[in-house]
Amino acid sequence: MKGMSRAPRSMALMMAAGFFATGCGDDPVEPLPFEVIDEVTFHESLGVDLDAMEVTDAGVYWRDIEVGDGDVAEPGVRAYLTYDVRFRDGTMAEPPNRSGVYDFVVDAADGTMEGFHEGVRSMRVGGERKFIVPPELGTRQGGPFGILIFDVVLDSIAAPS
Repeated sequence: MKGMSRAPRSMALMMAAGFFATGCGDDPVEPLPFEVIDEVTFHESLGVDLDAMEVTDAGVYWRDIEVGDGDVAEPGVRAYLTYDVRFRDGTMAEPPNRSGVYDFVVDAADGTMEGFHEGVRSMRVGGERKFIVPPELGTRQGGPFGILIFDVVLDSIAAPS
């Protein structure tokens, strides 16, 4: 997976884990259903308050922790950001040693999960946002590891290269 950016690499690892977990044994394994964001419980350490969040038409819940004062991450710009991603039980979805800057072109078909585009779109540089991605826009996995909670800081934007 060398050469893949962090978000797609993590997605590939989660998908591979799901494939191997369902492919073991002789009995057919029924896939777990997708969980619905407003029907599950989030670990208290995540600070999720669905009532205080807005929801995009696609189903991503979001709330600005701090509104930045810079330019807006709109379709077509390259966004540079730092983030943490967790599952709804509070565990890290990616190891902390992968922290750093991630960049992608907002709304480009570049392998970045659709829910990530939804969550970052409209952020301002210098802002911090929490957003929750449903399984159908992220992991595409059922069960407790399908919903992803992101804490993102938008560091800068630039014209795509």
